[in-house]
Amino acid sequence: MKAGFFWLMIIGTAWAGSDYAKFLETPPCSDGWAECVVDGSVVGIGDQQKKGIQYNNNARVDFWTFKPLAQVSPFPVYEDFPELEVKIETKPETKTQTRSETRTQTETRQETKTETQIETKTEIIPETIPETVTETKTETQTEVPVETGCSDLEELEDVAMLGSLSSKQVNCLEDKIKSTSKQTGKQKISVVLINNAQASKNWKKWERYTKRHLDKYDRSDANMCLGFAIYMYNKRRFSNAIIWSVRALENKQKFSSGNDYTKKVYQLHQLKTMSANSLWTSSEKKLVTLQDDTKREKEEEKVEKYKAKTKNFAREWLDFARANGQSDSRPMQLCVSAADKDFCQ
Repeated sequence: MKAGFFWLMIIGTAWAGSDYAKFLETPPCSDGWAECVVDGSVVGIGDQQKKGIQYNNNARVDFWTFKPLAQVSPFPVYEDFPELEVKIETKPETKTQTRSETRTQTETRQETKTETQIETKTEIIPETIPETVTETKTETQTEVPVETGCSDLEELEDVAMLGSLSSKQVNCLEDKIKSTSKQTGKQKISVVLINNAQASKNWKKWERYTKRHLDKYDRSDANMCLGFAIYMYNKRRFSNAIIWSVRALENKQKFSSGNDYTKKVYQLHQLKTMSANSLWTSSEKKLVTLQDDTKREKEEEKVEKYKAKTKNFAREWLDFARANGQSDSRPMQLCVSAADKDFCQ
């Protein structure tokens, strides 16, 4: 009985597969298309057959025998969906501006232009060593009306911090610094002039006042020496940058302790080493162009002098960086370029 039932099922399946295939509702290809590519051939939704039996395209094995069909692989290659390019035409919106909006936009453009002009005409003394002197925008400052005299120095200190000292007040302070006998009095007046020049971005006066202050009134100001060394480096006056870096290092104990001390001392070693390296490189380039033996001999002496400075300064920078957990890649690079590797270890 069981054997007869089994053969009836097989015969029924074959008969149904051949006679009722057109009535079967077969799903489309597994990727959503009505036709797909199977083994390089285009196959329709009801085209998968085996031994006269119709199968759905997404069938992998025979339902009864579990034998593999043409689509047994789960990784068939189907046709790519066509790329459709949709273009949407949009009409530009037209907006009628009111008179107040037009005035506001004009004022905004004028303010932007003014700010751009300020950016291109001013410069600052940076805290780090850039390739060139950077320029920054300063906020518009309101001039404070003050008297033309200079008797009240404390009042002038506040005005100077805004860069708002008048030319008469500056001249008055210049006369006063000459007539003052005490060194501390000269220092205070000098600082007022320096602050006013810096706040007003008058770098020529700032340089003159700062150099005079450090030469005559107070060379022990480590922060001022650092700022002046950075200024000289940015101006590519490398010999002066070395001088003021060394003087700042002589008074490094005046820096605040902790991170401020480490940052500024590291920066001073960087300043003098890179300045010496720039002088060495420049001298070597000049030596190649010289033909006169006497001039070549003098230039060769300069090359050796600046090379030795680069070597020694880089070694000092390297020692400080290692002792304080700072980056030593750049000082190591400069040290090896001017000396052998054993010297820099």
